[in-house]
Amino acid sequence: MGSSGRRNKFMEKYSAFCDRFLLSCLFILTCLPVITIGPSIAALYYTITKVFYREEGYLGRSYFNSFRENLKQGIVLTLILLLYLAIGFAYLYLISGLTASGRLPLFMNYFKYVYFLPGLLGFPWMFIYMSRFNDTIRTILSNSIRLGMGKPGITLLADVVIAVITAMMWFLLPLLPFVLVPLAELIIKRTEPVLKELS
Repeated sequence: MGSSGRRNKFMEKYSAFCDRFLLSCLFILTCLPVITIGPSIAALYYTITKVFYREEGYLGRSYFNSFRENLKQGIVLTLILLLYLAIGFAYLYLISGLTASGRLPLFMNYFKYVYFLPGLLGFPWMFIYMSRFNDTIRTILSNSIRLGMGKPGITLLADVVIAVITAMMWFLLPLLPFVLVPLAELIIKRTEPVLKELS
């Protein structure tokens, strides 16, 4: 291979790296208001599948078109998720306090995490599903839980990746732009065939 061929290959890899870094930065910026986490996840998923995999459209335009398109539903779903988590943590605190004081049997302590099961099953699919299908919020929620139950291996992987990304946003934010898109692609490679079956 000549020097021009090596240079072209290097430039292709460098360009791909820059695109992924830019997309990660867009995602982090649009997540900052917190209530926009949902539309940001949908836009990230949509942009990776459209621009990187199908090589259609432009990165910034594709991202913001998807973000705007899913903004209202995404905010509502994010608020539902935040409320669900707030109730869950209040419930954990209450059960722990009641079992510690002896007002509830000790074995109840082992069942307190069951509350989070629907969230662990549905959350990984919720905004991915929204990025691909134009449905009502009720349909998105029910189909997300159904997908989570039907594809437990993919769902578990998605839960782990989401936990890693969330931890990095809190503790290792400067490193996140370098690993966000590759982590998202781990999920996308497994969820895309499932979503194509639904199309």
